Parts: sequence; structure tokens; C-alpha cells
Amino acid sequence: MVNIRESSEVLVSCDFAGSHKGAKFEAFAFLVGAVAGSGKWMQERLRVREELLPDGRRMAYKHLNDRKRQKALLPFLAAADSIPGNLFVFLVSKKIPELFDDLGNRVLFPELIVAERTWKSRPFRRLLLIATLGSILVSGLCNPVQDILWITDEDEIAPNPKQHNHAGRVIHHCISTYAPAHSGLLVFLTTEANVENLMTEDVVAIPDLAAGGLVDAFSSADRLSSGRLWKSSGDNLRMKSKLILRWLGDRHQSLRRFVVVLDQSAESTVDVYAFSPVGDDNGHVFLFR
Repeated sequence: MVNIRESSEVLVSCDFAGSHKGAKFEAFAFLVGAVAGSGKWMQERLRVREELLPDGRRMAYKHLNDRKRQKALLPFLAAADSIPGNLFVFLVSKKIPELFDDLGNRVLFPELIVAERTWKSRPFRRLLLIATLGSILVSGLCNPVQDILWITDEDEIAPNPKQHNHAGRVIHHCISTYAPAHSGLLVFLTTEANVENLMTEDVVAIPDLAAGGLVDAFSSADRLSSGRLWKSSGDNLRMKSKLILRWLGDRHQSLRRFVVVLDQSAESTVDVYAFSPVGDDNGHVFLFR
């Protein structure tokens, strides 16, 4: 785990994957890093863009179907290695009906109720899950006076200015709940902000790529030894998934990687497993607890 408590500002970028049919899991990925010390990443990502993506196209897992993005994938991920921080991916089995049965008390949590009125149930529950998981990470990794820059994709949790405002309130509510001593500022942005030459797009692309690769891996993986070992067959994975998973398996970079799986047990309870991904030279990826 990388200590990010000395930076005056913390970056939280997040994205999710697995909504499509055929995926057995949904993935919610978070990069929690120190803004101080990220200068090398800024330089490296700009170099990758100038040399391989000069037309400004965005890196995203679902868009890795053209040669320019494919060529840029490994250099882009290598640049991300220089970020001083932690990358967490939470994989939630679609066998689990709901993680939230009660969205909040109307008296104690009025901001949730006001926001919920303008949302459909599924995207609001997804927003609440993302805000909860991210806030738990903030509570454990950050000190109370650090400012937080929270960036997400402009998707169903913040598709327009009104929903953006509500999403920010829900995130603030969850941070106040899980990190009540936090007194730093919270700034909530989406990729629409387009700060500093595609910086917001690039920092969200890192959890996006990790989430997409792991959804594909776990949707084709075999669970062995009562959950202690998952093995994903490289023969069933697309090349982009193999490359991303091999990158995730590198434990020696400034950006540390962690995988948490929530799966339904035979007794209909929720089993939780924590993994470090490990890959071999043949493209097969083993995910150990």
C-alpha cells in the first residue's frame, strides 16, 4: 500500500464496467493517488499522446479496437505506473441481487432522498455503491485535512448538470459518513471538464482499463479451492485483456494494484476475497487471495 497522506491534495478517479450481457461481474475501479509527486506521470502521458495519440483520441477499454489505441495501450499503462497511489478494483457478482436494501432514512439523510427523486433506481443504486466504496477508501487512505479531487466519467451517474450536482452531494454525504473527521475540500468533476490537455480523460481511463480487463477475466475464470484461487484461461481472453492483466500483475511499481471480489455463496450470503493478480509469460493470469 502506498502512503498518500503527505500530499495536500488527493486524486480519486473512478469508473465501472460489466453492464453488458455476458458479463458475470460488474467492476468498480478506483485510483486513489497523491497529486504531489504525479509530475512524472503528467510528463509521460503527454509524451505518449504526442507520439502515439496526437489526434486527441480517448483511451477506453471498449474503444481498444483500432491500431492507434492498441499501439498506445502498453505505453499508456507504463506511464500510469509512475503515479504514487493505489488502484482498487471491486468485482461484484451479478448473482448478488442488491447490496443496498435501504437507501437511507428520510430524516437522517435528506440529501439522499432529494437526489433519489430525480433518478431511476438502478443508476442511483450504482451511484450510491460507487460513492460508498470510494468513501471507504478515502477514510482509510487519506488524512482529515487533505483536499479531494474526485473525477468520474460523464456517464449515467453524472449525465447532466443537475445529476452532476446531486451526485456530488451523495459523494459528500458518504465521505461525511465514513470519514466524519474529514475537513478538506471536495471537488467533483467529470471528464467533460477536459482539464489540462485531456488530463481528466486519461486519469479516468486507468480505472476504466483495469475494470474492463478484469470483468472479461472473471467472466471466463474458474474458481478453485473454495475461492482461494481463481484461474483465468489465457486462451479464452482477448489480447487487450491479457495485456491489461499482465500489467496489473506487476507488483513493483509506484501504483499498487488490489482486487476485491464479492461473490454469492451456496448459502446465498456474500463471500469477499482480496487478491493480487499474478500473470505468467504465456498470457495465463492467476488471481491469488
